[in-house]
Amino acid sequence: MKTWVIALAAVTAVFLTKEASPDVTIPWAYYSKPRDGYTISLDALKPLAGSPLLQGQTTTITLTFSYTLETAPKGVISLDFQDDRNRNFLGERPQVAQEVLKDGGPVTLSDSFVIPTKAKEIWLFVRLQPEGMRKKSGGDVLIRWPVWVPVPAK
Repeated sequence: MKTWVIALAAVTAVFLTKEASPDVTIPWAYYSKPRDGYTISLDALKPLAGSPLLQGQTTTITLTFSYTLETAPKGVISLDFQDDRNRNFLGERPQVAQEVLKDGGPVTLSDSFVIPTKAKEIWLFVRLQPEGMRKKSGGDVLIRWPVWVPVPAK
């Protein structure tokens, strides 16, 4: 009986800790609320969302999307990388972006960069922005990766 009480207490502590953790509230990949007339969906991703990235290492992120675009004849899909403090760590370099047409065919985008040494997570906002729309909301996918500190070999 004593073993069961200890095990139950340990499981309860894990669940309570996870509930209080900020990482539990935001999934590794998240779609924003779809908008009428345009949507985007992730078909392939490398590395997978939630896979650890190493500080100081060059990483290439490759994504393939499907989309619908009915509100405009064309639009732009862009990749907006940020760290866990909402800072653009790519400097003045322009975002990777591609113009897309109304037909909704698959799109593959890729970007390479060095993982910042002070980041705890990398956040990627993928946006589908129909031509003529000013707001950058809706038609979004949020993808997150944890950043690990490499351990030197002994």
